[in-house]
Amino acid sequence: EESKSREDKFKVDSYYRTDWIDYEKLPLNIEGLDLDRIYENFISQIAGDDLNLEKAEDIRDAVMIAKEIGSLEAYITKLENRIRKEKQFNLKVKFNQELRKAKEKLKDYLK
Repeated sequence: EESKSREDKFKVDSYYRTDWIDYEKLPLNIEGLDLDRIYENFISQIAGDDLNLEKAEDIRDAVMIAKEIGSLEAYITKLENRIRKEKQFNLKVKFNQELRKAKEKLKDYLK
């Protein structure tokens, strides 16, 4: 992705990887009519289920959605831990409402 502060610089936003694969069994296929489509195809083959290009307009949107899903999952885990540790009933109710909203938002992303 191009850097916003400097025109001639680029920054890496996310990394995707696979498990170790023998060279003979390497499943990367070159598909696409231009370099952007070939690059998106490589990323989708490497990222697998971590990146869903079908729901997004382009690779940038798919990465943003994947980041949002990751942060929602972390937030849900944090809320579940807080609910488990909390002793006051009214705070548990408040955290459960937030948890329900976060799970609904996550379900919308995963549809």
